[in-house]
Amino acid sequence: MNFSFMPELNWCYGYFVVLAMMGGIAPLMFWYLMKKSWLDNSKQKRKRVQESKVL
Repeated sequence: MNFSFMPELNWCYGYFVVLAMMGGIAPLMFWYLMKKSWLDNSKQKRKRVQESKVL
């Protein structure tokens, strides 16, 4: 296996920096996907409820 390019092995704070980056990217991705309505179906549910009340 090639372990020479793993940041946590060559730098004493590398492991913590990589974990912090992953921990920071995950909420940003979640926020972006919620903003684009990829994860939130509440708008579609509201439309369906309003349409069913009309019928």
